[in-house]
Amino acid sequence: VIDVLQQQRATTLLKFIEDAGLTDTLKGAGPFTIFAPSNRAFGRLDANTTAALAADKTMLANVLKNHVVADNLRRSDIRMNERQVTSLAGSKIRLNHYISTGASTANGIQMSTTDHTASNGVVHNINGVIPTPAGSIVDIAKADPELSTLVAAVTAAGLGTFLADQSPITVFAPTNDAFNELGSDVVQKILADKDLLKTILTYHVIPGSLYTAGFHSASLHT
Repeated sequence: VIDVLQQQRATTLLKFIEDAGLTDTLKGAGPFTIFAPSNRAFGRLDANTTAALAADKTMLANVLKNHVVADNLRRSDIRMNERQVTSLAGSKIRLNHYISTGASTANGIQMSTTDHTASNGVVHNINGVIPTPAGSIVDIAKADPELSTLVAAVTAAGLGTFLADQSPITVFAPTNDAFNELGSDVVQKILADKDLLKTILTYHVIPGSLYTAGFHSASLHT
């Protein structure tokens, strides 16, 4: 897989692999599947993140391992929607294929090209850096100050466990500004009516993991 990356001139990824001490590992017998971010994808990282990766080799190695699976996953495997595989970092990578758009994704990051065969595995090129896991949907919402009203609504409706346990689901999360547009009186009335609140909140939840790469004009069942 290292040879394939060299042929592709994936210079940033190769440098990070070398800096993290993973070159010899990825030259091993494998098999390895690498979801390889482009040079441009790494260039879109903010300066603080890039500096942190350069300063912390353990963090860098974990980020890179989050893009590698100890298996030979071909395009036909990726097209099995909602499949989850385990990365070398121990985190889950969710593979999705959207027939409507033709897009394939790894944890929501769209693949640009696939099935670059190597002697010890395969490389799939992706358009971004796969983010490290950030917890459950509820955890993510609690960490975002712009979703504090939504978190309060979920708590009032008793839906916290439901959102944490259901998998996979997609939540279209109204921001505080969205709630504010309803007016404070309306919001308070909704929060006071648990049944109505549950109905409204579950209307924002659909089954399955729908990343933006799969967005198209259609009706969805909540």
